[in-house]
Amino acid sequence: MQIVKNDQILVIQTLGDDWLKGVNWRTGKTGVFPRTYVRFQEITNSQGEKKSSGNVDMLAASQPQPAAAISPTQHTQIPPSLPHVKPVSQSRPVRQPEPMPAAATPPTESTQIPVLQLPTRPVSASRLDTDLVRDSKLDTSFTGEDVVCHTSYTFHPRNRNNRIVVEEKWKVERYLGRGGFGQVDLQKCVQGPKESELRAVKKIIKDPYDDETKKINYDRELEAIAKFSHEKYVHCFARSFGWYENENAIFITMEYFENGDLQKHMRGRFPEFEVGQIASQILEGLSYMHDNGFAHRDLKPANILVKERSPNWWVKISDFGISKRASGDHTALHTLVGTPRYLAPEVMRIFSPEDTEDLDSDTMAYTVAIDQWALGAIAFQLLAGRDPFPQPRSLQTYVHGKEPFPSSVLAALRISEPCIEFLKALLAPIPSRRLNANSALKHPWLEEISQSPSLWTKVLH
Repeated sequence: MQIVKNDQILVIQTLGDDWLKGVNWRTGKTGVFPRTYVRFQEITNSQGEKKSSGNVDMLAASQPQPAAAISPTQHTQIPPSLPHVKPVSQSRPVRQPEPMPAAATPPTESTQIPVLQLPTRPVSASRLDTDLVRDSKLDTSFTGEDVVCHTSYTFHPRNRNNRIVVEEKWKVERYLGRGGFGQVDLQKCVQGPKESELRAVKKIIKDPYDDETKKINYDRELEAIAKFSHEKYVHCFARSFGWYENENAIFITMEYFENGDLQKHMRGRFPEFEVGQIASQILEGLSYMHDNGFAHRDLKPANILVKERSPNWWVKISDFGISKRASGDHTALHTLVGTPRYLAPEVMRIFSPEDTEDLDSDTMAYTVAIDQWALGAIAFQLLAGRDPFPQPRSLQTYVHGKEPFPSSVLAALRISEPCIEFLKALLAPIPSRRLNANSALKHPWLEEISQSPSLWTKVLH
C-alpha cells in the first residue's frame, strides 16, 4: 500500500511506474490518473519508509476505474478509459500545498478507504431548488379538454398497511385573465374531498417564443411559489397547491381571490392610512423574498392580489413569472424585464452621475432594490392618482439631479411629511441609497400606522 499526502488527493496505490490510484478528499471519489500529475510531497510504503518528496500539484480524480483494467504505459499515453485526462506539462506552475484537513486521515493497509468529511461549499444562489419543485408536482391525468384528475395516496387511520387512493377532479369554470406568459382560469372541484372548492390555475405555454433569449424559465416561478407557499409565508403570498404539466404547458394551481388584484381597485386616490397598510404588507413579503435570495422584478398592482378590501386591506404578492434568485445584493440579471411605469431607472439604463457603485464591469446586474423602487411607484400612484414621473424625460432629469423629487405634488394633497420622506427613500435615484425592505418596515411612518389595532386583525384571525 502506498500513501501520498496532497492538498486534494490521497494516493493509496501505485499501479506500475506511471499510474496512481487515489481518492479525492473534496469529492470522495476514487480514480486513476498519470503519475506525472502529482509531484510527490511524501510517499511512504506500509513500513513507513520514505520514497520521495517534492511539491504536489492539485488534481481532481477521475471516475473510478478498476485497477485490473489499467495496463500502465509510458506517462505520455492516456488509456482509452480515461479520454478526458491530459498529460501535464512539466513546466506547468506548481501550486503550493495546503495543510491536509484533520478529517481526511490517510488509509492504512488494514483499513478501507475512509468516508471523508468533505469541506462545505457554498451553494450558488441561482441554483434551482429541485426538491421543492419536484415535491410540489401533482400526479395528474387529463380526462378532457377542461377536466383534470389528481391522484394522491393516504393511509387508513387504523390500519397503516392499507393505502388509500384519493382522486380529485377539477373542471374549468371560466377564464379569469392573462399575464405576460400565460392565462389564468378558474377551476372548480367536481369530485373528491375538496368538492365545490375553487382555485385559480395559471397556464404557462412552454417555450412560447422561437427566440431563445425571450423564452421564460418557468422553473423560477415554480421554485418561488413552492418556497413561499410554506405556512410561515402564506399571509404575504398567494398560496399554491401544486403544479402539473402536459406536453405543451405548465399549470400552476393557486388560491382564488374573489376581490381580484389591486389594479381593479385603483379608481381614485387612496387614503394615506390605507396606503400604509398596503405598503407594509408588501414590504413584509419583499423582506422574505430578499432574505431568501429572490427578487420579484415585476411588482405592480396587477400582481398584488386582494384578500380583504378597504378599510382594512389584506393583500398578497403573486406572479413570480420573472422572479429570479439573487446572489448577495445582486440578481445577476442582465435582461430588461418588468412593466415600464414601475421600472427602476437602472433597469432602463438611466444612471445618476453620482452612481459610481453601479457603473463597474457588472453594471447591468441590478439589485433587489428594483423591487423597492416599484413599491415606491405603486404607493405614490395610490396616494396621488398619478405616476411620480409620468414621462421618461422627467425620470431622466430627476435621476440626473436636474429635477427634484415631486414632493410638491404630494404636499398639495396634504400627504404627511413622514410619508413623503418614506417615498423619497424608496424612489432614491441610486439603488444603494434606497431603503431596503427590512429598513423600510422600521420607517417612522409605517411604525405609526402599524400601531393601529385594526391593521392585522383580519390577518391574525
